[in-house]
Order: sequence, then C-alpha cells, then structure tokens
Amino acid sequence: MHAYVSCQCANVVWPDLGPYEERTGLSLADVHRAFAEGHWQRPNGKYYFGGPKWAKITEKALELRQIVDAADWTKVPALLDAVRTLEHNSGLVIKKFHETEVHR
Repeated sequence: MHAYVSCQCANVVWPDLGPYEERTGLSLADVHRAFAEGHWQRPNGKYYFGGPKWAKITEKALELRQIVDAADWTKVPALLDAVRTLEHNSGLVIKKFHETEVHR
C-alpha cells in the first residue's frame, strides 16, 4: 500500500528523445517492441541483454510518458512502486543509478 501523493507539477516536460530517435531510427515504443518480441535468450537459457525484463522497463517508461502527457499525477505512486521492483538481467534497475553516478 502506498500513501497518496499530492503533486503540483504543471511544468513537467518529458525529456527530448529526438536525438536518440534520430540516431537509431527507433522510438521508445519501437525499443519496447524489440525487447518484447526479439530473440534475446542465449543458448544457455539466460538473457544478458534485452528480453522480458528490459521489455518491462521500457513498458514502465512508456507509462511514465503517458502519465506526464496526461498530467495524471494520481498514477505516480503506483508507478513508483512498480519501478522500485524493476530488474534488468543482473539486478535491480534502481541500483544502477548509483553505479552510473560512481562512474561519472
């Protein structure tokens, strides 16, 4: 169960993904589809990159975009609960933020 969060976020802007989309030719929805539908599983049965866990991560990013675009702040607590449990192929996504800061 999560607490209700009140948010005054009228000036929230989704990050500009244009440079990434131009460079790769892929939208965030395309990346999600690639992770969800691509053949990422290795012969040993493991996923080192891509696959269902990465599809879930991109799914939640798309949900965040919908929430921000609709300014539907009541959905933020549930999304945050889900983000805290997201895993990539070698651990919790949220722990990667610390690793990326350490390597800056």
